[in-house]
Amino acid sequence: MTLTPDHRRLRPLRGVRNLRSRRRSAAPMALVPGDQPGPAGGVAFVFQGGGSLAAPQVGMLRALTEVGLRPDLVIGSSAGALNAVAFASDPSPGGLDKIEAVWRSLRRRHVAPLSARTLLAAVAGRTDGLVSSSALRSLLASAAVARTLGDTVIPAHVVVTELASGAPVVLSEGETVPALLASCAFPGLYPPVAMGERLLVDGGVSADLPVLQAEALGARVTYVLPAAACGVGPPLPRAYEWIDGSAFLNHVILARRARGARPAATLESDPLVYQGGSGVLAGPRDDLRFADPRLGLDFEAEVAVILGDVPRGTPASQAHHHVRLVLLANDVTLRNLVPDELAKGFGFFQSKPATAFSPFAVTPDELGDAWRDGRVHLPLRSTLTRAVTGETLVGDPEAGPEMHFSFFELVAHAARTRALGAGTILGSGTVSNRDRARGVSCLAELRARELIGHGIATTPFMGVGDRIVIEMRDRAGRDLFGRIDQRVPG
Repeated sequence: MTLTPDHRRLRPLRGVRNLRSRRRSAAPMALVPGDQPGPAGGVAFVFQGGGSLAAPQVGMLRALTEVGLRPDLVIGSSAGALNAVAFASDPSPGGLDKIEAVWRSLRRRHVAPLSARTLLAAVAGRTDGLVSSSALRSLLASAAVARTLGDTVIPAHVVVTELASGAPVVLSEGETVPALLASCAFPGLYPPVAMGERLLVDGGVSADLPVLQAEALGARVTYVLPAAACGVGPPLPRAYEWIDGSAFLNHVILARRARGARPAATLESDPLVYQGGSGVLAGPRDDLRFADPRLGLDFEAEVAVILGDVPRGTPASQAHHHVRLVLLANDVTLRNLVPDELAKGFGFFQSKPATAFSPFAVTPDELGDAWRDGRVHLPLRSTLTRAVTGETLVGDPEAGPEMHFSFFELVAHAARTRALGAGTILGSGTVSNRDRARGVSCLAELRARELIGHGIATTPFMGVGDRIVIEMRDRAGRDLFGRIDQRVPG
């Protein structure tokens, strides 16, 4: 199976449709055709190419190693090959520090120093690339990598492209620097690298994401480390249903008091839920394109769960069998559209644009004793930074103790008269605590407190340039779901 933060980033692999039908003879430097089976590898880390966009792979490696994952082999293309070989050379935390230091210090002049002389030579046809590969060769030679691919701690494989045929070729032995130089030789920018009788160029040309090559080497489980992970979408691009509750009664009471309404008689016995939009779910870095102040843009920090198939009539006592994953949500709300919609007596619609979700979802057991009684007993942190004033508003209410209705009770309520399909997302509603010192998880609650206390709400809703960050960490400080980090563009 292949695990990746966002399955939509798995693109078709070019030039490998007939991977297992190609047969080529071995060549010097242990050139291995892309289809030649290798020793059974078990677990593989596959590194996508992408130039500087491969830098986030260092963080992915930290996350994987922190939970004790160690691959039986690594394989990469282009810049991903550099990360793969460097990690395989020293998979310790200190080794990751060295890789990170290389990326942090990297500048264009270190890999592609442009000059009028080299450009004129390329135009005149005297060279095979716009820049010399000498600077890149020096960088690779100074990097903390094993001298040969056979000297790595973890078996490492580098994917290159044979220029004549366009076929992917896997390098598994020989000197490391020439192999990496070939895998990074982007056609037109760098000259091809000669190995034996073959000219080799960037591995990303033929196998940008060498999953099939990893499988041919014996991998049974593949962890994909994509380039530019900052662009990941939500764990699910869409859902059969997005059902949001309002399980934190403090939030409901404040909202009702602020507008002079009494809480419903069934407040403590019957959960509030609404049906959100599930056809398009927003990613954790998607912009909040609602700068018009007439809309009243607000964030709502929540915890949510992803369900398996839930039969109609499932009781709360059996609901734990159907909770598959836990994640975070920003249930974006356009507050100034809410009153007119509620006055129609038919619920939210225009006031609820696409909800954003955290980049990662985890199984409940990963939360340890923080997951109990259908609640996550950890603080949910929201940090709002104002572009105009530089002011920062922080809320970190506990998501467990004051969640009046547990996720199990919310499941039972939602499934009372209908079955819920696998992939349904169920939200907790805005996390809220009675203790004012814990701050808020939405601006509407802060404005409600101002109205109740002073008769006027002075806190503005979100505006151009404002940034909201939502995250949850365990008691040891480990980031559990990744950040929701959204801005309001101009």
